[in-house]
Amino acid sequence: MKKILYIEDELSTNIPRIINLFQKYIGPKQIKKLNNWLDDDFGPTNKEIENCINTSNVLEVSSNFSNALEKVILHHENYCLFIVDRNLANCDYHIDDIKSIDSNFSEEIYERYYEREGDYIILQLFGKINLLSRFYCLTAFPVEDELRSAFEIRGLIDGNNFSKNNYIEKGNDPKIKILKSVINDIKSISIELENKSYCDIIRRYCGEVKYKELLTLLSNEESNKSSLNNIRNLYESLLTKYFEKNECEIGNIRNHNHRPKLNEILRWVTDWDNELKEYKDKNCNTIIKNFANSIYFITSEYGSHSSDSNQPITDDTISALIYMLKSMIIWFGNVMEDS
Repeated sequence: MKKILYIEDELSTNIPRIINLFQKYIGPKQIKKLNNWLDDDFGPTNKEIENCINTSNVLEVSSNFSNALEKVILHHENYCLFIVDRNLANCDYHIDDIKSIDSNFSEEIYERYYEREGDYIILQLFGKINLLSRFYCLTAFPVEDELRSAFEIRGLIDGNNFSKNNYIEKGNDPKIKILKSVINDIKSISIELENKSYCDIIRRYCGEVKYKELLTLLSNEESNKSSLNNIRNLYESLLTKYFEKNECEIGNIRNHNHRPKLNEILRWVTDWDNELKEYKDKNCNTIIKNFANSIYFITSEYGSHSSDSNQPITDDTISALIYMLKSMIIWFGNVMEDS
């Protein structure tokens, strides 16, 4: 799952803001711990707060500019949203540490961006992500004041690559409320949290590529034709992995390309034993049998090799097939766990 990266060098004084912004993604134990720290006369260190919050599957916190820059430069693709405090000078950092990550960093750059390190991070991400939708900069002062000396950022704004609205003044409650809404409504995170059981099974048994294919399918952003092909690919992956796990029982049903025959796997899974009064696969049932057959025949008839331009595949068809596929994923997970 792609995470939210929150970069803030004064975490202990921002605990209430952290809870307010990210409470949807922080567990109750973590929130309780953060609240307890508010009553602690000595307070936690940045590292303690990082360790507490970074147990989340959704939110990651970094309090040091050099560490944050490493994540931004080397691993930006791991994050779906960046929320960065503009002034990160409170935690000491050294030019040599930065140069090991960013060879262009120099004494001149250090002096130019000191106390506005967030602007430097924006420039590092320019061209790599959509800054307008995925980057927000937290400031202590009004935006106009902050931008007065930031000619590079004004250039991005003039080119419609960034916006004044992406600067959030910390004391501006309406702006903070808008930011919280953005955080709570990240589609990719919502999709994965709502479908966690299916995502976990696919990721564990079918790998990262199929996991990403499932997220693409569930995002409902592709054409019906592409979604149908995606459903078929995931379906084939389930049956293939099932066969590999149970090949000794099923026998040799590979074709001349050494690939297992899907229709033979399906026939074996859904075969009813009249003597034992059960399916050969003990996890199978009438629902799984009918869903598996429906997915197989519909995707075979109207999939990537179909030349019928008047396919009766509608949004409702895709939705129905996705629900069938979800049931098969749960069946598949149970089978793999029992094997």
